[in-house]
Amino acid sequence: GCEFEISFVIKSNSVIKEPIYALRIRNQQGIEMYVTNTRFQNIKTQTLEKGSVATIKFKQRANLGNGKYFVSVGFTNYKNGTLQVIHRLREILTFEVISKTESIGLANCFSEVEINYE
Repeated sequence: GCEFEISFVIKSNSVIKEPIYALRIRNQQGIEMYVTNTRFQNIKTQTLEKGSVATIKFKQRANLGNGKYFVSVGFTNYKNGTLQVIHRLREILTFEVISKTESIGLANCFSEVEINYE
């Protein structure tokens, strides 16, 4: 459940209108545990001019089950209504979740159990 941040820096080689910055986390079995991007988050991005540099930061919590995870980042945009991949780095970072509580499954919901006896 710890908060963590993934950041990356891009430099545009050409003019890119309304870039979409993306983050994906997969588990060891290749299951997408989480995917988000600036479009899903309704974040308006500015046009990148040739030579523009931008730093993109994603902050989230590791509400994941025990195990190793792989991070991919990238950016895309739409050109004439078609999604265009500009650059993508697949599984460039690995991290491991080690839970302080025992549980089984893909996620950790941090359950709190309450029992009332009469």
